[in-house]
Amino acid sequence: MAEVSGRYLSLEERLRIADLHLGGTGVRAIAALVGRSAATISRELARGGAKTGPQARTKYAPYAAQKQAELRGRRPKGSKFDRPELALVVQKKLCLKWSPEQISDHLAAVFPDRQEMRVSPEAIYQALYEGGRGGLRGDLHQHLRTGRASGVRDGPLRRTRARSRT
Repeated sequence: MAEVSGRYLSLEERLRIADLHLGGTGVRAIAALVGRSAATISRELARGGAKTGPQARTKYAPYAAQKQAELRGRRPKGSKFDRPELALVVQKKLCLKWSPEQISDHLAAVFPDRQEMRVSPEAIYQALYEGGRGGLRGDLHQHLRTGRASGVRDGPLRRTRARSRT
């Protein structure tokens, strides 16, 4: 598979990392030869199950690493609010005028051992501003304290720009 972008490692880069690692080359030297950050190489080797250090010629599977990267990068990702239980709790709290920050903290306190019941404030805002497509009812943005239907801020800078155009 060809390189997706300069941001992600390609299969060819992963194969080169595997060869160099198997040959006993250190992380920094691999990074210099591949043209990537040492942190990127270290993270890639750690994800691939390879050990780093003086006697570090353990397994790194470049094909498996590429497959995992492709799976992680798949779009579109499902919404956390596809879970009815989570969506219901968030909707009830929004109707009580709770802020997304309060809801997020509440979920972490009430469901400490259930990762599927955790959601960030940003995810709540995004779901609200997607107008019902984010897994929450489309009218719930009205329950925010601002009542705005969009995430665009109407601060002093924006008003200044609007005045300068006229």
